[in-house]
Amino acid sequence: MSDWKDRNQEHFDATASEYDQHNRADEMTTKGANAIAAEFKAVNPNHQEARAFEFGIGTGLVAVKLAPSVKSILGVDISEEMLKQVQKKIEDPANAAVASKIQTVQHLVTDEAPLPEALLKDNVVSAGGQGFDLVYTNMVMHHVENAPKVIQSIVQHFVKKESGWFFMVDIQYVKGISEIWHKLVRELFHAPKEGEGEGHHHHHHHHHHGHGHDHGHAHAHGHEHGKEHGDGHHGHHHHHHQHHHHHHEEGEGATKGKRHEVADIVPYSSGFKDDDLRQWFTEAGLVDIVVKTGFTMEFFVPSMNKEVSFQYVIAGGRRA
Repeated sequence: MSDWKDRNQEHFDATASEYDQHNRADEMTTKGANAIAAEFKAVNPNHQEARAFEFGIGTGLVAVKLAPSVKSILGVDISEEMLKQVQKKIEDPANAAVASKIQTVQHLVTDEAPLPEALLKDNVVSAGGQGFDLVYTNMVMHHVENAPKVIQSIVQHFVKKESGWFFMVDIQYVKGISEIWHKLVRELFHAPKEGEGEGHHHHHHHHHHGHGHDHGHAHAHGHEHGKEHGDGHHGHHHHHHQHHHHHHEEGEGATKGKRHEVADIVPYSSGFKDDDLRQWFTEAGLVDIVVKTGFTMEFFVPSMNKEVSFQYVIAGGRRA
């Protein structure tokens, strides 16, 4: 794995147990799941029969919310600790109606091994499988090292030819957002305050903030994926790879993993530009592409003493 993948896996393993506790995690993942469900239902009247694949399932917040709209969801993540949180949700009586629809696998998605061998034949297009009707990722792509490459690989391996759709929800580029986002994560995520905060989180995983959420993960959400895309979750953000490694170690008795500064796990901290997404989706072999603001969220940034609005983009396309 690359350094980005290693750091994301460490971070999400270390923070998995608290991920869902951030005040805004449920709100953010609900908005993300609703945006994906609405777009998919608009293009697939038979969505209740659809097989879905989530790249970077994290703690399962999005999967549980999206499951009622599809037949099944296979979620992949690189973080074992995040997947333990998914299992808790599956076993929760409150989720009994959708528990049987969700399956997970811990795996680092690579071109050489998109999924474990036992799952290749039925699921991976490049291995002769049928692929999925819906493939999606929520707040994960900013954690991957090379987003266009990861998108291309996800489409190639998992999206059903001609009728399958790929959707991603992530931070939408706004000039200057990276610096604000880093402040928000530092002030709210790394130093959570009870009862307030907006915290973030994100999807996947992770930290987010302003974005989302995510970070969770792990990953969103995605495990970074460089050449090998990770899988799972985490990725993200622009390659500004600022490696200032100020990693916060977790205490010895805590879960495995190690906390990292946002700059060390989010290559795309400025979010994604609409034109870049359109280009990457086209290059990945997608058509009928849509890129738009899916939703916005307001976060109070303590050091700025003001509310800042963050926009989240939803981008989708059908495999030709």
